[in-house]
Amino acid sequence: MPVPERLPDSTAFWALIFTSGSTGAPKAVRPWQGRAATYGSLGFAADVVYCAMALFHRNALTANLMPAMASAATVVLQRRFSAQAFLRDARAHGVTYFNTVGRVIAYILATPETGHDTDHYMKVVLAPETATTDARAFRRSGAGSRLRSSKDMDHARE
Repeated sequence: MPVPERLPDSTAFWALIFTSGSTGAPKAVRPWQGRAATYGSLGFAADVVYCAMALFHRNALTANLMPAMASAATVVLQRRFSAQAFLRDARAHGVTYFNTVGRVIAYILATPETGHDTDHYMKVVLAPETATTDARAFRRSGAGSRLRSSKDMDHARE
């Protein structure tokens, strides 16, 4: 397919995605082209991306699938997320990047420790909505020493 003669403006919206409704009624979110281009340029290189969310979730698209497609990274999808199987799956697939929202880090922390929790290839764990206490505990566990939370991202913007 040829590239259009005129590309959309960065403020034009590219999709209509509905939130899950976890904090109330589902809401329509209108992400714009400029934001989509930013996500597509995260630069995964030859990374292996673990997507814990369904692909209709905005975060799954913008912080997992789109950047992976832009850089030809491998995407690992499971039928459903399992906190107990997460580190085993990450090791088995050579996962180098994991992104999540909500309480997933707390669920992983609640699983029994094993002698292999630090045996993985993850370079970055992006978990913007993780509670500060969970982020600290995940980093201390060794499984998430490279976790980036909202607090980290706020400092990076300053």
